Amino acid sequence: AINIHYFFEELYTQKYVDGASMADHIATMINIWQKITVAGEMLPNVHVAHALVLSLPRMQSWELMKIQLFSMDSKQLMSKVVSTKLQS
Repeated sequence: AINIHYFFEELYTQKYVDGASMADHIATMINIWQKITVAGEMLPNVHVAHALVLSLPRMQSWELMKIQLFSMDSKQLMSKVVSTKLQS
C-alpha cells in the first residue's frame, strides 16, 4: 500500500519543536511506528530510536544530547531508552 511510504516519510521527517511537549512528540513518533507495523512492515526499534534523535532541533542545546545518544552501543539504543533520556 502506498500509505506505508508516507508513514515512513512522516517518521523520518517529523521534527520536535523546542519548548513543546516532548511526551507528545514521542507519542506521535511511536504512533507512526505503530501505523507502519499495522501496515505490515517490520521496522526495528533501533530505527525508531534513530528517528527520535534525528527529530531533535539543530540547536546547540540539543547537540550534546544527540552526541550522548548516538555514542551508545547500538544494542542499547532503543526507543524506550531514548524516550526516557529525552524526558529527563
